[in-house]
Amino acid sequence: FGQAAEVAVVDLKAREKALELRRRQLVLVPDEVSALEALEGLLTQGSSWEELAHHYRQWIQAVGGTPDEMDLRLRRGVLLDTHLQQTSAAIDEGLLALSVGSSDAVLAFLEDLLSRESGASPDRRRIAERLEEAYASVGRGWGARAAVQEALRATSSSDEERVRCLMAIGELHWKEGEDPS
Repeated sequence: FGQAAEVAVVDLKAREKALELRRRQLVLVPDEVSALEALEGLLTQGSSWEELAHHYRQWIQAVGGTPDEMDLRLRRGVLLDTHLQQTSAAIDEGLLALSVGSSDAVLAFLEDLLSRESGASPDRRRIAERLEEAYASVGRGWGARAAVQEALRATSSSDEERVRCLMAIGELHWKEGEDPS
């Protein structure tokens, strides 16, 4: 046990030194991709979730407006949801990722968050509204579109909107009910 403890201390010190060096490198060159990825790996390896969320935020700022932004926002959203239990912040990141671009991964992440929200929560409504907009421009199966309409119906305070949603659900079942994907 003594030797194993000494090796663990050496490994921990090496990890801390590597973290320090990567942080210094990023101070000098904030958008150095290899350093950003290396720091991500070190933080993940050490389960430093809060610091990793902060790292993603800085990385997003460094690559803002590039194709990498959507993927990083999605990674940050998943991290916030799974490791930090910050569902509202995860929803924010997912919606920001969707505003940058649409991918199956972003849509699947938001659909998962939507399926876990219940009742008339404001978060459920925010997700459903944005997914409805996204589905208008991408091909998504009728089952997913019906789930969004159901969430909009459940969160509506207007009888007119509830009727519109029910009619949309009925139309989806009638026109496309053969394949729920």
